Amino acid sequence: MKRCGKSLREQITGIGAYLQSATLLSLSVEQRNSLEQTTDKILHKLDSIEQGCLTMGLLGGTGVGKSTLMNALAGSVIAAASHRRPHTDHVLVYAHATAQVPDMAEGVGVPVSEIRHEAEAVRHIVLCDLPDFDSLVGTHRESVLIFLTHLDVLLWITSPEKYADGRFYELLRMVPKARANFCFVLNKADNLFAGPSLQSGYEQLESLTASYRLHLQRSGIDEPLVYALSAREALDGASFSPWNAFQAFRQYVFQQRDVKEMAAVKLANLDVEIEQMAGALRKELLQLESLQEILDATAQQFRDRRNAWSARGREVVAAWLAEHVPSDALARRADPAPLIGPGYALAIVMGRWQQAPADARSPWSPVRSEEAGRAFTSQVQWLREHLKALLLRRNLPGPYLEGLGDLFRTPGPVVDLDERFRTAAAVRLAGTPTPRLRFFRLRQWASYSGLFVLMLLTMGGEGPWRDVLTDPGVSSVLGLVLSFVHTLFSTKGLAALGSYALVSLFLAFRFTRRYKELLHRAGKRTLAALEAQLCDFWEQELDEVAEALDARRAQVRSQIEAIGRVAPARRHLNKDDP
Repeated sequence: MKRCGKSLREQITGIGAYLQSATLLSLSVEQRNSLEQTTDKILHKLDSIEQGCLTMGLLGGTGVGKSTLMNALAGSVIAAASHRRPHTDHVLVYAHATAQVPDMAEGVGVPVSEIRHEAEAVRHIVLCDLPDFDSLVGTHRESVLIFLTHLDVLLWITSPEKYADGRFYELLRMVPKARANFCFVLNKADNLFAGPSLQSGYEQLESLTASYRLHLQRSGIDEPLVYALSAREALDGASFSPWNAFQAFRQYVFQQRDVKEMAAVKLANLDVEIEQMAGALRKELLQLESLQEILDATAQQFRDRRNAWSARGREVVAAWLAEHVPSDALARRADPAPLIGPGYALAIVMGRWQQAPADARSPWSPVRSEEAGRAFTSQVQWLREHLKALLLRRNLPGPYLEGLGDLFRTPGPVVDLDERFRTAAAVRLAGTPTPRLRFFRLRQWASYSGLFVLMLLTMGGEGPWRDVLTDPGVSSVLGLVLSFVHTLFSTKGLAALGSYALVSLFLAFRFTRRYKELLHRAGKRTLAALEAQLCDFWEQELDEVAEALDARRAQVRSQIEAIGRVAPARRHLNKDDP
């Protein structure tokens, strides 16, 4: 279906925008750049579609009479013998002196020689004499094929001697132009009537034309437009033979000069070029749909294994804590200040005896390890390899594998997760203060004070204490002091002091042991909080994996929708005229 310029512009603009924004294209960098350049060229053609001339290319083999045909169309000699090509890859462009010729040589890699003329008959037609197809090889052929994209109508010229050349049809099948804008000329048909019988000439012409049409149909031209003629006869100005279709051919060519027809021809050719680009994107669409299915399946696999991976994380955290964080880490850095009196002295003595002096109360710092990171990476690596296997099984292109390389951070967790574990443990253990234990200190004060009072009561004796209580004064207090001194150096006093010392030591042991129990409980609470924090780190890493998968799925889904908009599978006729 024919489409208007507005529809073509919308589609090519959309294709260009997609190429610039897409990140998962299976195309190489060179192919992508080439498509982007093609979109720019097509937009430029659309901009100038109503300003330029009709560009017509003449393709044929050696000696088929292309120059003679151009001269016959112009009604004068515009293609002279002096215009011979300097090389076999040159294109000769014949344009009227006043014509605005589009720049057709840019980026095509083929030399172009421009020749100006004064023939009014072809004032609005630019005739491009292309190199003989039987002289084109290698890069010359590729350059000429690129040049053909600038042309509107192609005249395929052959002769009775050349029409069956396989190279002619090979080139025909390679040209990316709308087949409706092909015209086939069987030149030098007058050679068929050189025999003694006119009837024989007609029979040969009919047979040869039928064979020529059959060759064209086999090359993909369903209804070829074929003109059997003699350009020499037309150029000589003699009356036309009945079989000579030059006048019909000339009328066909000049009809193309009509502005509406010219625009339709140009748009039809651009439609073919855009359709080729859309075809490449539709292939990309199929691959993206396969990628979407793979990512959906991978996301489901991850959801199915999430609980097991979370349980594995709790095991890893527990093992990491057991190996690298001692259960008495808080007690090792504990300050004996909450202990008072004999308990404080006992804690100092025991601390110096049990621990190295330099590290007696230094903060604990966990050593660096990679167990947690390796455990997490092994799970992510499984997911990554599973995804890679699915991609290879679908035979998706290499750029998709490269594009998914950064989907999961794989050696990242080896460093990051262990570093987060180590930092969290050090901060929490170093930042956890020793419990104030106010009631614990009050109990110590009460116990030691009561013991001391009991010792004083025992050593003062009943009589002196009664005198102080019933008749307080200097004499009674002095009597109590003398009683203390007398008792202190007696057998009874020494026994009291010994008892006091033993009971104080017993209380010191009891309070020191109680202090350790309290520290142990606080340490267990700290380790439990640390374990929960480390498990949260593990879950956060799993969340990042899920988010990365969801983000890539959304990205692929967005590109599928974008391709569906710029390269729909079915094209509808746009009735709006630009």
